[in-house]
Amino acid sequence: GGSGGGSPPPHWSYSGASGPSFWGSLHEDWALCGTGQYQSPIDIIHAETLQAPADTTITSVNVAAFQDASAAITNAFTNQGFVTFNGHAVVASGAMTFFTHKGIWHKLLQFHFHTPSEHRMDGVLADGEIHLVHQTLTGSLLVLGFLIEQAEVTDPWARGLFSNLGTGVGEVQFPMNFTQFLANANIKSGAGIPFYTYSGSLTTPPCSEGVTWLVMQGKLKFSAADINKLKALEGNNNRPVMPRNGRSITRRID
Repeated sequence: GGSGGGSPPPHWSYSGASGPSFWGSLHEDWALCGTGQYQSPIDIIHAETLQAPADTTITSVNVAAFQDASAAITNAFTNQGFVTFNGHAVVASGAMTFFTHKGIWHKLLQFHFHTPSEHRMDGVLADGEIHLVHQTLTGSLLVLGFLIEQAEVTDPWARGLFSNLGTGVGEVQFPMNFTQFLANANIKSGAGIPFYTYSGSLTTPPCSEGVTWLVMQGKLKFSAADINKLKALEGNNNRPVMPRNGRSITRRID
């Protein structure tokens, strides 16, 4: 509002006076970062999650839940992506896929990385986390969260991304094989993979709420060298966990 209506949003970061505990006071449009009751990330305590009843309308995360817009007939999810460091996270865009949840298709907008993870599992942070940000035609947001653990070698789907990432400056093209991503994430036909779901928010300003979160129980694997490539660009870009405030977390273990 006021004379600052057209001004660019202020600088924000993950430390100091522009860090997470101050986001809500940096800009009037970011107030939810400080006052929101349904914020993300959270600590997912498995023993406190609720089993989804068999008759609940809750998506199975299997291959049938994903659709490839570029090759819908063959369903061969091969695409070109573009990756860059945007000052806050390494972000990849361009991969055209859709995810269906409760009968509604969500378009993938982009995916990005956090090092270490933002969600905790039983109090423990993972080495990293990937967020696949999706949106419906009416603007509702859904994020698929995959935790990353260090392994000897990086999952094949991500190797092209890391070999092309370079300095992170500017948008660099890389081969994105979504079929390979689904395979590496153990997403097959039939039974879905286990995940937790809850209602939360964006984990960066403006911290908008009403975001549907699906956080996978299994982890993707990256090498130490590739995790360090992310860290060299991003540093620590994980928002601390936020209070659950009585929200239920439903687990889907098919």
